[in-house]
Amino acid sequence: MKQKTTALKRGFVLVLSIAMLLPAISGYAATPKQKAMKAYNKMMSRSTVSIKKKGAKLLDPDGKYGGYQDVAKYAPTKSSKTEFAIAYINNDNIPELIVRTNDKRYYGIFTYKNGKVVRMTGTQEDGTFNTVKGYYKKTGAFFDVRSANFGIDRDIYYKMSSTKAVPQMEVWTNSKGSKPSHEYSTFNRAGKVFPINHGAFNYKLKKLSKGKKATIVKYYKNTAKNRKKILK
Repeated sequence: MKQKTTALKRGFVLVLSIAMLLPAISGYAATPKQKAMKAYNKMMSRSTVSIKKKGAKLLDPDGKYGGYQDVAKYAPTKSSKTEFAIAYINNDNIPELIVRTNDKRYYGIFTYKNGKVVRMTGTQEDGTFNTVKGYYKKTGAFFDVRSANFGIDRDIYYKMSSTKAVPQMEVWTNSKGSKPSHEYSTFNRAGKVFPINHGAFNYKLKKLSKGKKATIVKYYKNTAKNRKKILK
């Protein structure tokens, strides 16, 4: 009888020890992607999201001041007025989080680094573009579109490093008339813009994208249902 009681006590202690270790085991089992998604979910669940920083300089990629001058309205932005998307831009297995305003006037790209969500520089501090349109998976390359009036769009292609996004090329598309027309340009290291022909643009794009096809970004309204579905 005594041996039976001792065995039961040992069994109870073993079960209790395992139960106490389960949270720790669960924490260690989480992958970097799962940790990133959890952090993104927490960020998007707040009442506001800082897509742009207060007092951010509104600069076009060529270094000239321009764009909308109401950063305070969007930093922070009410969560109900935001949309989000997941994109594998950098060359790792942790996706980036793209957040934009419902009116498509501002966006920000965030990544998960050293246990926290980090805003990528060079997208929201140095530009006022409407939205990230697409990217080339795990190459660091993406492009956004800035729509202008009268059927004119400006697509800008970027190379993203671990700290910033640098503009590489741009395309102006005029959709007026029966056939769209295009103008191509490239940026030098100082941010100056130089016109190039279609062939030169395609050569640079193939090098930038490493020959991969573009993945078009799909956005979701920032709702609890979508966060649960996408950010998991």
